[in-house]
Amino acid sequence: MTSPAPHHIQNRLRRRIEELTGILIAENSSRTKLELLLQAITPDSPNLEACAERLATSPASADLIQTLARHLTIGETHFFREPDQLRVLSTTILPELLRRGSEEERGIRIWHPGCASGEEPYTIAMLLDDLLSPPLHRRPHILATDINPDFLGKADRAIYREWSFRRDFPPAARRYFQTTPSGEHQLAPSIREMVHFGYLNLAEADYPATINGTAALDLICCRNVLMYFSRQQAQRVLNRFHDCLNENGYLLLSPCELPLAQDTPFTLAEINGLICLSKGGGRKGQELRLPALLAADGPLANETLPRWRRLARKHPPPSPTRRHGAGPPAASSRGPAPATEPAAPPSAYQAALEAYTQGKYREAAALLLPLLTTDAKRETSDQEGAVAMLLTRIYANQGQLAEALQWSERMLAVNRVNPAAYLLAGIVHQENNDPEQAARLFSQALYLDQDFVLAHYLLSSQLILLGRKSAADKHLATAASLLEQLPAEGILPESEGITAGQLKAAIAPRLPGRPTRQQGGAP
Repeated sequence: MTSPAPHHIQNRLRRRIEELTGILIAENSSRTKLELLLQAITPDSPNLEACAERLATSPASADLIQTLARHLTIGETHFFREPDQLRVLSTTILPELLRRGSEEERGIRIWHPGCASGEEPYTIAMLLDDLLSPPLHRRPHILATDINPDFLGKADRAIYREWSFRRDFPPAARRYFQTTPSGEHQLAPSIREMVHFGYLNLAEADYPATINGTAALDLICCRNVLMYFSRQQAQRVLNRFHDCLNENGYLLLSPCELPLAQDTPFTLAEINGLICLSKGGGRKGQELRLPALLAADGPLANETLPRWRRLARKHPPPSPTRRHGAGPPAASSRGPAPATEPAAPPSAYQAALEAYTQGKYREAAALLLPLLTTDAKRETSDQEGAVAMLLTRIYANQGQLAEALQWSERMLAVNRVNPAAYLLAGIVHQENNDPEQAARLFSQALYLDQDFVLAHYLLSSQLILLGRKSAADKHLATAASLLEQLPAEGILPESEGITAGQLKAAIAPRLPGRPTRQQGGAP
């Protein structure tokens, strides 16, 4: 690859790479760096122009995106990184979330996108372990995702060298590790079991979604990830993060990434000296604007940040057909309701469905409930099934599992031969940490449709929790086999926008023959 490429060709390559991965290669990056990257992706292309043409016309396959990720992502991380944030997490934010979860009789839900080799989400698990005390209604659940499958493999093994302990590591935390004969350090199972790893590309539109565990979250920790994105791409991600969080949930970024949150619906707040973002009213503490933060004695006096401009109006959610990156339009991460859902013609239902796709869950529920208030007003069985199914989704997406369980029972009562209904009910029980019941419902979905890819995939994760690894491997292999027959860009039924290629990438590290435990997906 010796012939030089014109400036517009290099820009075309940068745009395509950003489209696929979200990562922006700066224009001042050396041409050699770009050439080395493209040579790894298309080794038989004679020059950058040929590479650009090939990359521009290639489908957005999981293999291509993961190859890019292997060459673009940086695994710079270690345990107990960002001690100032961890101090506020352990003394204020996590205790508050645990108290909130206890009052609501649910486990708190945390997401760590861009987790690299796992040291940082495992650090949060160690902090939680120090704070946990009975009675607990539900164990906390930490989802950790990355675009680089090599990082995920290392994170799942949880074996680390001294380099991962190089700075700010508290000696007391050594109790969570056992030194191996090779001199490496194996993390304790009690901490590993709190963190679930999975593949997720932030440039794609498959979140928030109950199916992959990115809905109804209490906390998102995404430090030193968005700095590699363009402002436009970062703001798209931030808007989706906002949709992923429960009301009064928190988002932690690194200080240098806070300016990217300008013109997003987040509220800027200070908690014991830590600047973070919150959804909705946030804590009872003071809500801050950047001019105050930039005062001579303010918390960010040494940071150069633009003026914070909060929106007076609510930020509009993504269009149901919008998709960031290549490929055909996908369904919204919140819906719409699947094609297999029974038809419900009444205009009130259609209005509720539209509100649901826009994330207006309360409005959608208010429109639906009058359709089912009395037997006299009840619609036909098919229509009742559609309403109950949508209400189950609404409450599950808000983390209101008791209500979602009630509506799932009603949904199944009138959808006895609909595999999608059993899948949705299984997901609700999975969210409720009931693997036995979830496995039973996923099995029922497969009885009705033996080629139901998502049912095979989700059943395998529950069988792992039940200690039935052989059966879990069988269902995972079946899911992988079915995915091989589908186009990578095709949207999977009942997946809320997840493509066959994305699920294939999530399954690959877990296939039988690779040393791993359960990864990713909903808890």
